[in-house]
Amino acid sequence: MAGEQFLPSRDPNSDRLTGEQLLAAMAQLLSSYKTSLNYNADQQPYDIQIKTIDLSTLRTNQNPERIGFPFQSYFVVSATSSLATCNLQVTSQDSWSQGIPLTLRDTGRMGFPVRQAFITNTAQPGLTMTILFSVNTQFTSGSQIQTTTGGVTVSTGSTMTPQTAVAVLTTATLISAADSTAKTRTLQLASGGGPIWISGTSSVTVEGGALPGIRMDYGDTYEFTNQGPIYAIALATGSTIQINTEV
Repeated sequence: MAGEQFLPSRDPNSDRLTGEQLLAAMAQLLSSYKTSLNYNADQQPYDIQIKTIDLSTLRTNQNPERIGFPFQSYFVVSATSSLATCNLQVTSQDSWSQGIPLTLRDTGRMGFPVRQAFITNTAQPGLTMTILFSVNTQFTSGSQIQTTTGGVTVSTGSTMTPQTAVAVLTTATLISAADSTAKTRTLQLASGGGPIWISGTSSVTVEGGALPGIRMDYGDTYEFTNQGPIYAIALATGSTIQINTEV
């Protein structure tokens, strides 16, 4: 009969199952449990389920949104704002059951399938969140991390312009003023016996001083990648530095 469980036959000389028979019985029962978990009588047997949550409505532990189908993994596939958030409470809606905070592109996988879960959230007017659930599929976020610095996309610029060569003195010398359009300024100690020391402050000193800069010897090249002013100082006069600015 469908659904009826049959245990292995017992040792006729014993009232207990042997170790091998007990393991076989447990495997059969677990297989039956997994089948019933995947395909509840009131659920269609689809692996991936989708749920869109209207976050405008406040949901508390006393009045959560119930996820009534089994799943093992989840993925927040879309949301109307990156600020949209909710909590996923697995199995129980009780306050002692710690919720999993969810935001856009979050994904996770439980160590075992769960029969139900509950969504709680603060009232977030106008925001929605769509979550994928699956018993068998493991989701991976498809979004890629962009290379950024301080939230600004790194760019190498499009043109390079030479500046007038600057003679470096034995006192701190401004060799390039602050430039808000510069992506990179390339410096080369093109003449003179050197060495010189460069920095972004007028307090720069030679080696052995309080604030020594970056040392450059004759022929050395250095890329300055911020937009602040550039200063240099030399041990002796006669050194000239060339600068190309990339914008």
